Amino acid sequence: MSTDKLEQLRFPIGRYNPGGDIGPDDVLAWVEDIRLLPSQLSQLVEAVTDHDLTKQYRPGSWTVRQVVHHIADSHCNAYSRMKRTLTEDVPTIFPYDEGAWAQLPDVGAVSLQVSLQLIQAIHERLHHAIRDLSLSQLGRQYQHTSMDGPQSMAYLIGMYAWHGKHHLGHLSIALDQ
Repeated sequence: MSTDKLEQLRFPIGRYNPGGDIGPDDVLAWVEDIRLLPSQLSQLVEAVTDHDLTKQYRPGSWTVRQVVHHIADSHCNAYSRMKRTLTEDVPTIFPYDEGAWAQLPDVGAVSLQVSLQLIQAIHERLHHAIRDLSLSQLGRQYQHTSMDGPQSMAYLIGMYAWHGKHHLGHLSIALDQ
């Protein structure tokens, strides 16, 4: 498989790149993306079979099951990161080993419905926490240990809106096979 094809399968909607200046219209669109993710995800996986849960979007990638549980894990972290950014002065955000989390026993033992319910609940809270932020709040910053400098709350909102669409792309690829 060509390098370009692998890159397309790895990043079906492209890499996250919010561009130069992030404006209020960008944030409004991202907040809407975050609000819609749970229903889009539920619709996409509503008829999956046990066999479908083992499908991958590219050779060596996570399975459909792992992707759905990863979204729940990641967006719980997003909620915490956003709340900390809104309430602390430039909090330090640490990464977690997503690959190791995807291998933990709960991923194979817990139904997708549990993670879908968790995603629905966390996105309900997240949407209400971010939908009416002021420009000052959107400018609040956090420092992720894997990034060169501080990033804004607006950037963080965009990243998680992208993250949801990114994995919807992965699931669509896997389930279309």
